[in-house]
Amino acid sequence: MLADPQDPPVTIVAAHRVKPAKEKAFEQTLSGLLDAAMSFEGHLGANILRPSNPSDPHYRIIFKFNRISNLQRWEESLIGSVIYLYESRHSMRLC
Repeated sequence: MLADPQDPPVTIVAAHRVKPAKEKAFEQTLSGLLDAAMSFEGHLGANILRPSNPSDPHYRIIFKFNRISNLQRWEESLIGSVIYLYESRHSMRLC
């Protein structure tokens, strides 16, 4: 099947510089975001390039989607996902 020229496959790269001593929290949040992305329509995979030396402290996350429209829907849902992940990891449970 050929890609729709109006809605082609897409790959994006997000780069994040994580504050010192915050790597563990970032990795936990990143894990949750990747889990959410994997269940999203059109998600074709993701790769994480972790910092390899102090002169380049950036994490690079590569996301692939089968269509730009699916990437856009995922990006629009991302704010809600981040809020949910933050609250589930940093809120007290009253049970």
